[in-house]
Amino acid sequence: MEFWPSDDRTVEDISRKEGKGKKKENTHFNYPNLGHGLVEALTLKKSDKDGRFAWSSLVKNQFAKPRLQASEFVNVFPATRSPAPTLPKLPSHRRVEQGANFLRTHFPDVDVTAELMREEIENDARALAELAEFDPMSGNLIEPIVQYQSLSPRDIYLAFPMGELFCDLNISPFLPGNIFKPSAIPVRTFSTPITQIVSPNLDHTASRREPIFAVRTHSTASVLEMKTAVPFAPTVQELTEISPSDLGGRPIVDLKLPSFANAFVVNDQGVVYTYDLATSESTVVFDYSELGSISEVSSDDFWRIATTGLSSSCLLTSGKVLRHLDTRVDEKFNELFSLHEPSETITAIEGQDGHMIRLCSTSRLLWIDRRFPKKPLLGYQHYRRYDRTLESRTMRLGQDSLTLLTSLKNGMVNVYDVSRTQDHDHLSVNSLPYNLTSAFKADGPMLGQTLLCYPGVNDAFSIFRLFGDGGIQRANCVFPSEDDVSLGTHNWSAHIVKLNEKASKLQPVIGPLGQRDHMEEDFSAVYTRMCKDMLKAEQKEDKKSKAVYELTDHAPDFWQETNMPLEHMLNTYDILFRSGDEPEKSYRSDFLSGSIISSTRGYRAFQKGRLSGDSLSTGAAWHRNINNTLRVFDSTISDDIDEISEHLAQYDLQDPDVPVQAAMREKKAREHLALDLAMSGHIFSPRSFKPTPSVPDDIEAMTEALSIDAEPPPVTFHYLQPVPKAKAAIKEREGGKEEEDMAEDMEAEIEPEEMSCPLGVRLLLKDWDIGTDPELFVYVDPYDNTPGQFEKPVPSKPKTQGLASTTQLKPQAPPTILAASALAAPPPILTTRKGPPIFGSQPIVSSSRAFTQSQVPATIEYSQGSQEPIASTQVLPGPHGGRPLQPKKKPPKKRLGGF
Repeated sequence: MEFWPSDDRTVEDISRKEGKGKKKENTHFNYPNLGHGLVEALTLKKSDKDGRFAWSSLVKNQFAKPRLQASEFVNVFPATRSPAPTLPKLPSHRRVEQGANFLRTHFPDVDVTAELMREEIENDARALAELAEFDPMSGNLIEPIVQYQSLSPRDIYLAFPMGELFCDLNISPFLPGNIFKPSAIPVRTFSTPITQIVSPNLDHTASRREPIFAVRTHSTASVLEMKTAVPFAPTVQELTEISPSDLGGRPIVDLKLPSFANAFVVNDQGVVYTYDLATSESTVVFDYSELGSISEVSSDDFWRIATTGLSSSCLLTSGKVLRHLDTRVDEKFNELFSLHEPSETITAIEGQDGHMIRLCSTSRLLWIDRRFPKKPLLGYQHYRRYDRTLESRTMRLGQDSLTLLTSLKNGMVNVYDVSRTQDHDHLSVNSLPYNLTSAFKADGPMLGQTLLCYPGVNDAFSIFRLFGDGGIQRANCVFPSEDDVSLGTHNWSAHIVKLNEKASKLQPVIGPLGQRDHMEEDFSAVYTRMCKDMLKAEQKEDKKSKAVYELTDHAPDFWQETNMPLEHMLNTYDILFRSGDEPEKSYRSDFLSGSIISSTRGYRAFQKGRLSGDSLSTGAAWHRNINNTLRVFDSTISDDIDEISEHLAQYDLQDPDVPVQAAMREKKAREHLALDLAMSGHIFSPRSFKPTPSVPDDIEAMTEALSIDAEPPPVTFHYLQPVPKAKAAIKEREGGKEEEDMAEDMEAEIEPEEMSCPLGVRLLLKDWDIGTDPELFVYVDPYDNTPGQFEKPVPSKPKTQGLASTTQLKPQAPPTILAASALAAPPPILTTRKGPPIFGSQPIVSSSRAFTQSQVPATIEYSQGSQEPIASTQVLPGPHGGRPLQPKKKPPKKRLGGF
C-alpha cells in the first residue's frame, strides 16, 4: 500500500495576543483530508504500457458511474410500544413550583427546601439532555442472522426486540424471493430490556452449522444458539450467560463475537475481557486504568470493540484513541490512531477488512491501514452537525466497496465510493459523495438500523430501521440497470394484522396519571328537558294559574306571617319563592329551583304593580331600591318592567319569515328575563340599622373627652351585630329542640350585650369620626396649637330614619363597623417654630430624642409624608416615633499619597 503525498511539517507561529515568547503550534494533517474546496492529492505514476510517468489524482472524475437509488420506506412490522408522552418544556423554577405543590399535597410531613429541589431538578434535566445526545450503554437493536451451508449463506433471519418494554426477542425469517415474513410471537423473554444484539462473522474453522448470536440486556449478556428444526420457525437455546460479576462488577458496554468459541467484552471503565464460551471463564486483555500515560481524558465514557478476522485479537476505540489488542503477544495493545482536536470525537468503528480499518468521527471518515499506525490513508470530511450516533457501514457490491454514513438522529444516508485502485497500490475516491436518502423527521427516536445483503444478489441491498415504538421500516437500494432487481417487501399473517390494529389504538403511557378513573355521562336527558320538556312546562302554566293568583295575594303579608328567623337580606324573588309552596325538586340555590311566579301571569302581575317593592316592604324593618346601583353595570335596568322588555327586543331574530310559534316563544323568553331583572331591583332586611351615635353637645362630655386619663369610648356596631352564644344554649340545641324554641333563641340573640374590644382597637377607631368621608381625611398635628389651621370637621347630626324607606331616598353606603367618636386631642406642646400643614400619616421630625412638656426643641423641621393617610398611634410623630437615633460612625480618612 502506497501513501498519497502529504505534509508532515509542524509550523510554529507567534501570536501577538499571547505575548512575547509564547508560541502556538499549528499541526497540519499528515494525511490527505478531503473536503469541499480543498486541493486534492496528486502523484506521478509510471504506466505499465509505455513506461512513462503520468499524473494520478486521488479523486477520479467518473461521472458516468451509476449511483444507488433507494425506494420509499415501507412499514414491515407494526408498533408494539406506546408512543412517548409529550413532556412540557417548562423552566426550572416552574418545575420547582410544581414539585413543591405535589409534596405539599401528597406528602405534607416531608420538609424539602426549594434549593434542594432546584438542584435535583437541574441535575435531572442535565442528565436527560446528555442521554438524549448520546447514551454510552445503548447498542444496535436490529441485527441479521445468517445461516450458512457449505460456507455459503442459505437462510437469513432478522432479530429485534418487541413489546412494551423491549424485553421480548423476535426472530423473523425471509422467505424465498427476499420477502420478509414477520412473526408476532417472541422466541424468548428477558427480565430486563434488550440493549444490543450481535451476530458473529463467518468462522471458516468451526464445524458448527447452527448460527449463534449474543443479546445484551441491562443486567446480563446471553449467548444463544438458533435452531431451525421446522423451516422458518426458529427456536433459541442459551449457551452461556455473561454477568457483570465476571467483568469486575461493572456493567457491559459492548461485546463482539469474533468466532463461535470466544467473545470480547468491554465494561464501562474500559477494561477488555476475553470470554471463553465453553468454559465460561473471562481473562483481562486490556485495563485502561493501568496505563501510565494516556492521551484520552479520564472521563471518557465511549468504548467500542470491532473484530479483526481473528479470534485472538480485536480493535478497541475510546472517544479519542484507537488501539489494536492481541492476546498472543506480551505487549497486548498497540496504539493505531488518536485524535488531537478537542471538539472531535470518535463515534463508531467497523470490523477490519483485510488490513483496512474504517473509523468514523464527528467531523470526518477515516481509512486506516493497520500496518501503518498513526497515519491514516485518507480522511474525508462529511460536514454533518455534531452527532455522536454517526456510524459508517461498508457494503461490497460486486467489485466496488461503498461506505454509507448513517445516523440515528435523522434518516440521511451519505454514500462514499472509496476503494483501492486496480493495482491495489493507492486508495482512491471513485466518485463524489451523494445522498442516498434524505433527512426526515420521525414521530419517535430511531433505536437501530442495519444493512442487509441477500444471497445471490450482488448489486442490491436493503435498509431496515427500528423506531422507538417498535415499528420497523424497510427500503430497497439498487443500481439502475437493464436487469430489474426485485427484492420484494413483506408478507403479513393474520396475527400481524391484528397486532397492527392494536398498535393504532396505543396511547402514551403517562405513569400514575394514566391510572385515573373516568366516567361517561349521558347528557341526552339534559337536552330532552331543555327542548321537549319546555313545551310540557308551558302547558302546565295554564293549570297553575290559580296558584299564581294566590301567591300574589299572600306575598304582601310575608313579613307578618313568617315564623322562621331570617339571618340575611332578601330580594323580591326570595320573598315570592318563600311565600309559595315547596318546589318539586330542591337545589343548592333557590334561584335554580324555579318558581311559579316565573311565568306569563307573574309578568302581568308585575305590570299591574301588585308585586312592587313598596307593596312587599310592608312589615319589613328596612327596604332599599338598588336599581341605581345596577345601572352602573347595565344601563338598561329600569324600574318599569315594560321598558326592560322593550330593550331586550333588540335581540330578537331579524328574519321576517320567523314562524309564529317561534316568535311567541321568543316573546315569552324575553318577558321571563325582564321579570328576573325586575325581581332583583329591591332588597329587604328583617332588622333595621342601628342609629348612628350623635356628637355630644354638652360641656361636661367635651371636657371628659379632652382629659388625659380618659379611655376611648366603646365600639358600637351598626348593622352587622355580633351574636354571642352561651355554652348552655349550645348544649341544649345539641340535645334537640323544636323549631319554635329555636326561633325564640334566635330572637333573643338579636340584641347582644355590649362587646368589649381591646384598647388598641378602640384607639385606632378613635381618630375616625362617624359620617365623614375617608377621602377627605386630613392629618392635624396634635402638638401644633396654631389656632384656626386645619380644624377637624365636625359631622352634623344624622337625621333619624323610619323603619322602612322608599325608593325616593338617596343611596346609602353599605353597612360598616363604626366607632363612637369623641373630640379629644393630646395636650398641646408649645414650639418656637410653626410648621406648614402636613398631609400624610406621620410627619418627619429631625429631633434625635423624645420631647416632653418641659423640653422644647429649638427648631422642628417638617416635610410632607409619602404614605397614604392612616391613623397614628405613636407617642411622637416622625419616622422613628421619638426613639433615639443611632449616631453615625466617623468616616475613615483616605490616604492621599504613597510611602
